[in-house]
Amino acid sequence: MNAGWKVPDNQAIGANGGERLRMIRVVLLTIVIAIAASIAAIGWVLGYDPLVHVNGKAPAMVPTTAFCLLALTGAHLALHLRRSDASRAAMLCVAIGAGTIASVNLVAVVSGWWPHGIDGLLWPALFAGTRDAMAPATATCILLAVVASVELRRTGGPRKRLFQFAATSGLAVSAFALVAYLLARESLSNAMPFAAMSVQTAVASAMLFAAIVLAQPGGGWLSVLFGSLGGSRISRRLLPVVVLCPLGLAVLGNFATRIGWIDPGMRLVLLTVLLMAVGAAAVLLIAIGENRYEAAHLRNMLTLEKSSEEKERLLGEIYHRVRNNLQRIDAMLAFESAQVPGAEGRDAFVAMSHRVRALAVVHEALMRSVSLSRIEIADYLDRLSQEISRSRALPERGIHISCQVERMFVDFETANTMGLLVNELVSDAAVHAFPVGQQGIIRVSFGRLDADTCVLAVSDDGVNPAADLDRGGVGSRIIRSLARQLRGELRVEVHDGTHVTITFPDMTTRWDGSGANGSR
Repeated sequence: MNAGWKVPDNQAIGANGGERLRMIRVVLLTIVIAIAASIAAIGWVLGYDPLVHVNGKAPAMVPTTAFCLLALTGAHLALHLRRSDASRAAMLCVAIGAGTIASVNLVAVVSGWWPHGIDGLLWPALFAGTRDAMAPATATCILLAVVASVELRRTGGPRKRLFQFAATSGLAVSAFALVAYLLARESLSNAMPFAAMSVQTAVASAMLFAAIVLAQPGGGWLSVLFGSLGGSRISRRLLPVVVLCPLGLAVLGNFATRIGWIDPGMRLVLLTVLLMAVGAAAVLLIAIGENRYEAAHLRNMLTLEKSSEEKERLLGEIYHRVRNNLQRIDAMLAFESAQVPGAEGRDAFVAMSHRVRALAVVHEALMRSVSLSRIEIADYLDRLSQEISRSRALPERGIHISCQVERMFVDFETANTMGLLVNELVSDAAVHAFPVGQQGIIRVSFGRLDADTCVLAVSDDGVNPAADLDRGGVGSRIIRSLARQLRGELRVEVHDGTHVTITFPDMTTRWDGSGANGSR
């Protein structure tokens, strides 16, 4: 992947969105505190029963439930307003206390030891003849809130999976109780885990868990809902339809059944058909969004491909013009060399001409390469050797150039430097190693020495030393300079000919056999 390409962050909510979520969280926590405090103070302390028992029949939010909700919500509000060591310590103490109360009540009610839990032991007169207690579902919600609260107080951030599981599970249990109160209150009273759970408790718990979930909007399913990508936008449009439509249809069906418009069997048929319609509409909306996204993606891809092809065409044209200009310079050098009177001056022009030809060959190799930034080095050095052999008439002298080069790709700068080195070393061997009438072979080799090192070597079997790099001439200075550009180590050995090796760090890409770039 291109280092300059940045994948959009689906969890990026933005400063304005984050501030709105924080305000919503404060409002939710404040409402929960108001509900729990009013029931505890006005309902239980002052004895205002309509606030405790809605319609005189519904289960009540018992004092221990009100206390746990009030303490947990207050601790969350304090931690939200100021994440200090004191607020974290308070959250831990509150979580331990609320968890202990919920655990004791859960065991007492489920086992039947204390039917009213801790509340019945503390205030037996208030609960005589009632079924009021902290319901198992309520105790479970408090324990889930305790787990989420302990995870949220961590200074290094919560363990997202455990936090999301606890917060989402508590929200689901509370939402289930609310929907059951709305649609099947009688059935809920017969379900033991929810029998003693009041509607006030269900509302307050749902709000508390919503506030807890909003404490980490960048993780879990909220990151999808509030994200900035197309899928998140589709989910925000569909979620109200998918959630509210079935609920509204169920409420209408219940109402129609109660007033005698339809019987329960027809209500089920009606709800099934309408839910099928809502589901089909949701599927079609998702399909429309996906089609739009894929169409836009395809247009962008076509635009990028066209732009890439245009850039490659222009770059290829630039390489072509550079090569032509280098050939013109070579021709002018040849013309000027013919005007120089001395042999030494003509040799200098000829050497410069060969260097220009080496530069032209590398541009020609780039034009032939599958990539306009990397060159297959074996083909390039072979073509360069042929060009040197032809221009210096080596076959006529009985001198042959042998190339043994490992197939791999190198970048343009490295290939250019290697080409100039080979040109200097081969030309030096052709001029100095073989006297008139002497035949021989000049060998050019290149490959990996190990996983991190490459070696370029030029050797001959001539009778004279070909590369006296200590003589200080232009050629020797160029060779040393080019070796430094490769960050290489230059070594010259003279025995049975001249052997020059340059060892340098590996900057190649493996050849995969298809003409495309392989991997290192």
